[in-house]
Amino acid sequence: MYEASREFVNRSLYLLAEVGDVIALNYPRNQLKRTVDLALKNKESRVILVKLAYSTSLIGKSEREELKGLSSTLKVNSFIVAERKGDIKLVDGVVYDYEGSKVISVETLINSLEGDLPVIYEDRDNFKVKVNGEKLRQKRELKGYSLGTMARLAKVSRKAIYDYERGSIKPTLDVAERLINELGEDIVASIDIFDPSEEILSGSKPSHGTDFDDQMEVEMVRRLRGLMLDVCHARRAPLDICLSGSNLRALVTISHGGEKPKDFNDKVTNMLRMAKSIKGEGFVVVEPSLRELAKELNEPEKVFTLEEFIDFIGGKVAEKTDSHNWKARNRKDNTGSDNSK
Repeated sequence: MYEASREFVNRSLYLLAEVGDVIALNYPRNQLKRTVDLALKNKESRVILVKLAYSTSLIGKSEREELKGLSSTLKVNSFIVAERKGDIKLVDGVVYDYEGSKVISVETLINSLEGDLPVIYEDRDNFKVKVNGEKLRQKRELKGYSLGTMARLAKVSRKAIYDYERGSIKPTLDVAERLINELGEDIVASIDIFDPSEEILSGSKPSHGTDFDDQMEVEMVRRLRGLMLDVCHARRAPLDICLSGSNLRALVTISHGGEKPKDFNDKVTNMLRMAKSIKGEGFVVVEPSLRELAKELNEPEKVFTLEEFIDFIGGKVAEKTDSHNWKARNRKDNTGSDNSK
């Protein structure tokens, strides 16, 4: 299976590069132990994070939790792109669920890049179809069907039809087929895999990544959360910490000591590449005694000690907060309110 996975990864990278902007992330070097293999942009420069594997069974729980953590913290959708979910071959045009991780085939991803988005998704033990509730109601009323008549034709309850139209639930595949037969295919809605607010993709429980490696990470996360920022820790990606909030989005690579300069430079290079792809910032944090390490890096101006980094981020948060407060006051001024008191 490992050889099949290597072939699948190489083929997928080639095919995706033909239709999208692929930002390859090659750290760690062992692809099977890597949380994320690439960031992928569509024509509108919207980005997703991708983990490639022939089968989902090749991806450990730690890698999946990290990928979910990066996704939820950075507000960027993430997918496992695979040939199989366990022993089952993936069907194109379907978004699968694997213990909270979203899984699609490479063909589904290619089609999505070309504008042909999926409409079917797995929800627990059922496959469902995303429908446009308002369109469903309009078509039902245009046909002159009451809720009861539509329920009878679809072989569901009146409440189910009511809930489909409100968007609170989605029909299973067999029910959707009956609705489409009566009302037409335009009641179906696409699942926008590039949209972080897509309701179908936001149902899984968020993750905070994996356990910390050392006390510096513990202290950094504690202080960043004290600034009301969302934070996630990673071990199997080119970053150690990611954070977001106050219109900030940043990746941080930490020197734990003992790394070979070339290996650490590779890690930082991949981190900065990933940060740029998600329109975020990238930083390196080192112990004061390792300040000389900055000279070995391509962008030494991005290197901070922990204290310098917290001060820097704290300043950015304060700056963003002051800007937000100024805009709020300005909006009040424009309403004619007296703010001179």
